[in-house]
Amino acid sequence: MKVQLIIDGEEAYNQADNRNGGSTPRNTDFAQALQDACDAGEVLTWPQDVAIDQPIVITIDKPLRGPFGLRMDGFKIISRITDGSDLLTFKIAAPGIDCRYLRVQDLLIAGSGLDGNGLVISCPRNDSWIYNFELRGVSVEGCGQAGVLLEGSVFEGMTSNLCTHGNKGDGARMQNFGPEGNVGVVSAITMWGGSHRKNGGKGIYLIGAAAPRDVKVHGAYFCENTDEGIVAENGIGLVSGCGFENNGGAGVALQNYGSFIGCTFSTGGPQLNGITGYLVGTLFVSCCSSEPYGAAISAGGVLVHVTGAPGSKVYTAASGGKPMIAADASVVVLEAQAI
Repeated sequence: MKVQLIIDGEEAYNQADNRNGGSTPRNTDFAQALQDACDAGEVLTWPQDVAIDQPIVITIDKPLRGPFGLRMDGFKIISRITDGSDLLTFKIAAPGIDCRYLRVQDLLIAGSGLDGNGLVISCPRNDSWIYNFELRGVSVEGCGQAGVLLEGSVFEGMTSNLCTHGNKGDGARMQNFGPEGNVGVVSAITMWGGSHRKNGGKGIYLIGAAAPRDVKVHGAYFCENTDEGIVAENGIGLVSGCGFENNGGAGVALQNYGSFIGCTFSTGGPQLNGITGYLVGTLFVSCCSSEPYGAAISAGGVLVHVTGAPGSKVYTAASGGKPMIAADASVVVLEAQAI
């Protein structure tokens, strides 16, 4: 069976409207139903496509214990937004709000390319919180900026089979956010499976010198993003069982530290090195491999290419690549049973 990815919002709307006999819902009914469900601490099940020509912002203005949010059983939110606005936002703006068990699942967001971010979860302050959230079976394609944005006090949550494809910005972005003295911090995020392909920026971008770093990514695939597959500007907790192929410049670019287990880095040219960055702590690389093919075999790339502060370390165990490590004199390289 051939699967066609729909990344053009207008085309997706026309197809959906034909299926629904000219009655595909637009903003008003869907937005109000979703806000009402969230206010009641419930998950809205919406089993049909919906087209939106204005941004939908779900405001959380009281403590919620859920689960609450949106389930669409495989149907689509189709963007006809053309002014750069974000498509769907869940947001806390007021102080003293404790919110847990937000659920968004089983849907495709089809961007117009002239809109903004596809799905936003935002709590831009440190005296309110969104936590224990879950994104499950969500795909975001063709948006004008990032596919998914997590910002502020959004923490202790997970994604399962989150896929981003062909967004003009990054696939998924995470950033601390808020006014000085009350900055909300993204933390303790676990990402299971999914893929990030052909995005115009990074596959996953952890932004800033104080960026979220206790992020764990397991079993995801990063392919042909314009920039690196993952950029972690303050380090990353763990990346395991992931594949990186033909991303721009490197599979991963990081600062400070990181841990990688069982990852593959393959390229026919654009992804010269597997892991690059500047270290302050330790980079741990175990059972990972670099697999150039075609013209990339003679291009001079390596599995690990880093510089670092004096005393920083690269520790490799049972990893392979020819050559494997390039590091400056400040970095201590420790190898155990390299293959």
